[in-house]
Amino acid sequence: MPLNDEEVVVSNAVSLAVVLNVGCVSDAGGLSVDVTGFQYDQAGTRGKFAGAVGSVVVDDQTNYVYLDSVGALIINTTGFPAGSIAHIRLAIVTTQGGVVVNIEDQRAILTSALVGGGGGESNTGANVGAGVGVFRDKTGVVLNLRSLIAGTNVTIVNNGDDITISAAGGGGVPDMRDVVVFDHFQSGNDDTDEMGLMGWREFGTGTGSSIDFSPAIAGHPGILQVNAGTGATARRAIGLGDSSGTGGRIVVGGTNPLVYETLVRFPTAADFDAANLMDVQFGLGLNWGADTELADGVYFRYTPGTDTEWSLVTADGGVRTVLASGTAPVAGNWVRLGFSATAAGVQGILNGVNFGAPIATNIPAGGLGIGFKARSANGAGAALQADYVQLTQVTDKET
Repeated sequence: MPLNDEEVVVSNAVSLAVVLNVGCVSDAGGLSVDVTGFQYDQAGTRGKFAGAVGSVVVDDQTNYVYLDSVGALIINTTGFPAGSIAHIRLAIVTTQGGVVVNIEDQRAILTSALVGGGGGESNTGANVGAGVGVFRDKTGVVLNLRSLIAGTNVTIVNNGDDITISAAGGGGVPDMRDVVVFDHFQSGNDDTDEMGLMGWREFGTGTGSSIDFSPAIAGHPGILQVNAGTGATARRAIGLGDSSGTGGRIVVGGTNPLVYETLVRFPTAADFDAANLMDVQFGLGLNWGADTELADGVYFRYTPGTDTEWSLVTADGGVRTVLASGTAPVAGNWVRLGFSATAAGVQGILNGVNFGAPIATNIPAGGLGIGFKARSANGAGAALQADYVQLTQVTDKET
């Protein structure tokens, strides 16, 4: 399209033409300037600036003259916008003593306002090297980059000009003095006095109630199966403690944080049917052999008819706080259940993700032992399977 001598099309491939009197900022006397009009192409949108006469500038200052993203004339003393903000620079005007003393032409400096307009270059982005790339795609003139999200034990800090990514743990050699318990239940030893590699004690009574280390399941080398039995008071449990199951050496909370984790499942739907199962309990507690729910402990339970989900419980002297995990048992599905305990409370963990707020009430102060228990509802029998159990606690040691 023909242009008159006061107009020129500005695109991302063309510098502002200083040889023509277009977009020119000139001294209009005193503290004012004139700006001639011109056409422009800004981010693919064609516009026209009609010009301005007698625009006021500030005395004894450096004044910045430009068009903003919508084509409006702006004069300020703070500076041009950042290069990532759409604008067209025209001039820098210096004033002193009530008059303009210098005009520095800025029309040949193009900004990102012009990228993608007219017949310019079609830019894109690319990820180089191995790993996951941050460039996703391009929409018009916008390059879409993927955001970074901090995963477990990872923090991401925006420092303005750079980003710091930090990972907690996982580095170096762990202090094995903090490992208290780990058992993958690979031992077939069913001696009721010293079961498995850890020397578990077995408790319980009733027809069909038993402890079984024999199930062989691909991908799960070593299985503990706790069979509740079929009698009205049938139950079976194992624990690490004295012969009555009332002993315990692990103290929760305080200055020695700990983490407990186990992988469990009900093999079939009948195993957690209310007709067959009264409840299962596993975690830290006292008196694993009793035909009651734990009165002192930090443990998980599932009680058909009472719990609709796996639940984390803290109990002190028979007073309990119960926190539902948000996940119900599913026949045959393994679920990783755990908790971390610090001075701030007990945080539930399901499949590696925290659930709920930390429990700060009814946390027992005395020593506890690790155990698993299943109690019968006088039905056809029920079973709980565990793949492994582990507990780590920061212990006091020499410096």
